[in-house]
Amino acid sequence: NGIVSLKNIDAIDEQNSSIANLSDLTITIDSINPQKGICDIASISLDGLSSAFVMTNSGNNFSSILKSQNNETDTIKQQPQTPDTAATQTKPMHVRINKIDVKNCNFTYEDHTLQNPFIYPLTQIEISSHNFDIQKETNELKLKAQTPAGGFAFIDWKGSVESLKNQSLTLILKNVRVSDFSPYSMKFFAYPFSSGNLS
Repeated sequence: NGIVSLKNIDAIDEQNSSIANLSDLTITIDSINPQKGICDIASISLDGLSSAFVMTNSGNNFSSILKSQNNETDTIKQQPQTPDTAATQTKPMHVRINKIDVKNCNFTYEDHTLQNPFIYPLTQIEISSHNFDIQKETNELKLKAQTPAGGFAFIDWKGSVESLKNQSLTLILKNVRVSDFSPYSMKFFAYPFSSGNLS
């Protein structure tokens, strides 16, 4: 058992532009048994994650990272497998997490491919889950986020990580301002949303 803690992390791309930053991540581990392939985690606590997904006509701000990861994967696949390396490969670890607590997070979605750019921030994001098990048929995860102008979004997910057949997703919106989505209504209908809320 033990504790893994990371503080004040800033992830940057190849152009040294920040794509995400994190105030605190603490993982409390109960036990890890490589022979049985079991990892029991008491809690994962994440505080103060901020990130943005930015789309432009030339791509997005995560393109370079994903491209480099794909190149590394291709290099690994091209390496010949020997009997020794095949023997050392193990089955996927069975991960069980007693508590997941995410708070004080912010995420912004930006689409600059439109004539009028669409920028939509989600703030005060909170995510919680208990008794999360990647092999369990039904896990539950709850998300809450604040939208512009005092609105809120609530998501309740129930399902399996390993199978898409068993999924349930409930989305509740409160006082979400429709006019914020005018850049898309202008693109598809040539007419902006003037007023109204989704609730």
